[in-house]
Amino acid sequence: MAKKSKEIRKRTDGGATKKMSSTELSAKGLSHEELLQPMRSDVSGQDLPFLGHARGAVIVTFCARTSPANLSRTLAELGVDGISFQSCVFEGIRHAGYRMDIDKIPNSPDTKLITVVSVIQNAPKAEPDTEI
Repeated sequence: MAKKSKEIRKRTDGGATKKMSSTELSAKGLSHEELLQPMRSDVSGQDLPFLGHARGAVIVTFCARTSPANLSRTLAELGVDGISFQSCVFEGIRHAGYRMDIDKIPNSPDTKLITVVSVIQNAPKAEPDTEI
């Protein structure tokens, strides 16, 4: 049997597929600000007093570079570095217009992603005069 290729491909004009380079894949990636723009606290309809579960899940899965299907996995199982993950989550909360002490964000290897979501979903809205 032939081996299936896990290459990421895109369509060209002729209907054939072409492997995307890592540069092309990176160019299609989103930054925290782009990802969270529609969910920021200053957007109409999003002015909630706390971050909430949905935004927390988006931030956590973005920082772990995974999908919500892996919320039951630990940082170690996903091969995620705890310190950089913690910093990413902290910045995601800040970009969304909320605040939380970085030390309150769990970052140990045995921490499940859903645990992090549970902790950060209660992050309060940042004061208007604080830098976001």
